[in-house]
Amino acid sequence: PPCGGDITNPQTISSPNFPTYYGLNVDCVWLIDLSENGQQVQVTFDDMQLDSDDCSQDYLRILNGHMPTSPQLGRYCGSTRPNVIRSQSSYLWVHFHSDNVSGNSKGFSITVDAVTSGCGGIMHSWTGVITSPNYPAAYGTDAECEWEIRVDPGYKVIANFFQRFDLENSTNCQNDFVELLDWKNETWHSLGRFCGKQFPPTITTSGETMKVLFRSNSVHQGDGFRMRWKVGCGGEFDSPTGQITSPNYPQRYGDNLLCNYTITATPDTYIIAKFIDKFEIESHPLCIYDRLAAYQGNSSISAPIGRYCGSQIPPPIVSHNTLFMQFRTDGSISGSGFKISYTKQECGGTITSPTIISSPSHPDTYYNNLNCTWRIEAPADQVVDIKFQSLTLETHRDCRYDWVAAYEGLRVNQSQLLGRYCGNFTYQLPRVKSRGSKALIHFRTDWSVSHGGFSASIRFTSGERQGCGGLINLTANAQQQLRAPDAAVLPRNGHIDGELDCQWTVIAPPGKVIRLQLTQIDMTEGG
Repeated sequence: PPCGGDITNPQTISSPNFPTYYGLNVDCVWLIDLSENGQQVQVTFDDMQLDSDDCSQDYLRILNGHMPTSPQLGRYCGSTRPNVIRSQSSYLWVHFHSDNVSGNSKGFSITVDAVTSGCGGIMHSWTGVITSPNYPAAYGTDAECEWEIRVDPGYKVIANFFQRFDLENSTNCQNDFVELLDWKNETWHSLGRFCGKQFPPTITTSGETMKVLFRSNSVHQGDGFRMRWKVGCGGEFDSPTGQITSPNYPQRYGDNLLCNYTITATPDTYIIAKFIDKFEIESHPLCIYDRLAAYQGNSSISAPIGRYCGSQIPPPIVSHNTLFMQFRTDGSISGSGFKISYTKQECGGTITSPTIISSPSHPDTYYNNLNCTWRIEAPADQVVDIKFQSLTLETHRDCRYDWVAAYEGLRVNQSQLLGRYCGNFTYQLPRVKSRGSKALIHFRTDWSVSHGGFSASIRFTSGERQGCGGLINLTANAQQQLRAPDAAVLPRNGHIDGELDCQWTVIAPPGKVIRLQLTQIDMTEGG
């Protein structure tokens, strides 16, 4: 049976042997040219059943143009019929492929029609204009138009309305309207619905796809709208994770680009941006031609983090709360650009209940240039017990490079230092107890060496005020009683805390010895 060929009139196209199995190792290409019949090509999926769920084995590809390099409208497989699609021009390239694994699917059947009136379609270009039907005359009643604008990866769509904007006005634009939508996180998000006579603001997508939806009802009409769109780059990112690529990545980026990217996070959160896959930006020792620059803040006048170019993959970029990156190119040599995967990790915060804290990425290597603070508040009648479970930081005699420190109270105050630690603690891990109900942990790293970091349990327990530890001075009173804390003032429903760590210091007058006499003991075996 025929497989592929030139299609110059509206008709139905199907896979070989349809509706029976189409066979192995099939490759069919149809070039659809309906320029004699209309302005666009509309494809309706009558039936679809191909042996593949992810379109990696058997599939139907439809390209928006007359060449195998034209932009792809879609790649289809499985048994779900796709929605009707419409080309941007009078041409479509249709390619059917099956692999060498036997199956029993019946294939596909599609109908191609010439659209001589109406509106909508899928657009692939650097710039373009969209108008309501019959613009600048009245757009007519009961119209529904849907355009989808697709640009290259790494770019975004910027749209603005000009000349005239006149749609029937209504509450919440429920009658006639034009709505712009952004494809984000695998779903469409409205960027705004507009009607009336006031020009909408400039609208920018977060990624490379925009949908423009126009509808009118059966009553009033207006003169419609005229919208111009172009490609841009950069954007604002607030998702917990995401990816950012240079324009057209992994193909060569364009000349004279200025792309600004801003990633925002909540307080006590660090943004970790890692370069993945290929990195290629025009090389120079000072990166004065093409470059990606990163800043700690929300603009290029914020504190600089680094400037990157060449072909060697840079180290991760770490920034607290906000990361601003600017990609700038000149008018000559270009490369593949960059691809960044970013995540957000909490480091610090306020603690009001027992928990476990750790350095970011623990037990993996922590990042450079971290400055994290945990503010810990126990109930008024308890103290904070900090027990390190692991601790491996860059070693220095005075802990000047990387360190974790604990303080009495909620401020970094050297006079209230409880302990400062670095190096590799394999045995006898530190344990720190505050005197009052508040404590602070401060974790700081420099720009170079890093290790596995730390983890520590935070719990609330009894302190000196509850009789757990303290100073016993026998100078004024030669005989005193030392006893475990009263169970009545301890948690756990009157039972002794199973992880008490009480330490007493006993002082006697000069020339005297200290004698301890155990008068009572009531503890569980092995306690």
